[in-house]
Amino acid sequence: AATHNITCPVSLLERFLDASDSTGHVQLFRRIANHQGHLSLRKEPMSYTRAREKVLHLLSSIGLDPTKYGLHSLRSGGASTAASMGVPDRLIAHHGGWRSAEAREGYILESKSAVLGVSRSLGL
Repeated sequence: AATHNITCPVSLLERFLDASDSTGHVQLFRRIANHQGHLSLRKEPMSYTRAREKVLHLLSSIGLDPTKYGLHSLRSGGASTAASMGVPDRLIAHHGGWRSAEAREGYILESKSAVLGVSRSLGL
């Protein structure tokens, strides 16, 4: 839920999207240009290698073992959470960049309650 305070993730994302002046697809994770100490976002997306490096560094900085995580962990977690919240498959595929149902389904992990729900529905 949005709190709309200065550190609210929803508010920060809304401000980022407003500042992007884009009417279409916006890359959230973009390359950063450093011109004589002045940082600015470039239009190009952040590379996979740089994104992985940043995520692993942040995990390490909060005391987690970075060898147990990767960008695919985040991708799977995001897709799984979206699926469990009822987000349509088409939107999950679009957001995750999957072109086939098989590729998308490989990332989605069903929750135990969803799996058990099948048995409950059958009266088992």
